[in-house]
Amino acid sequence: MKRLITFVILAVLLSTAGFAARQKDLSGPIAIKGELQEQYEDFPAGTPVVIRKVVKMKSADQAGPDIFYATEINGIQFAIPSSALKTIKLSPPETNQEFWQQTYLKQHLYEYFGERGY
Repeated sequence: MKRLITFVILAVLLSTAGFAARQKDLSGPIAIKGELQEQYEDFPAGTPVVIRKVVKMKSADQAGPDIFYATEINGIQFAIPSSALKTIKLSPPETNQEFWQQTYLKQHLYEYFGERGY
């Protein structure tokens, strides 16, 4: 009986892991500050935004894998698709690290290195 219960639990865990969204972290932890230029979902223009991570994951709504930005808006985390990045106006960098993170983001280097390697 213990073997059967253990087998069922392992089967359920493995099957749910197979359906989980696969994501690849392209940037590591970053903190790029900005604000919304126009309304995005329920958030008005001018709302502060922090981009925390760039990830590549397969969306259920889209056919192929896509790039998403893990953002924090008013303390709530959102995954914003790369096509919606134009709604965010980046703040001027305060440190060298922020400068290079913004440069990587603006030039799409996270995606480039994610596809081709370092």
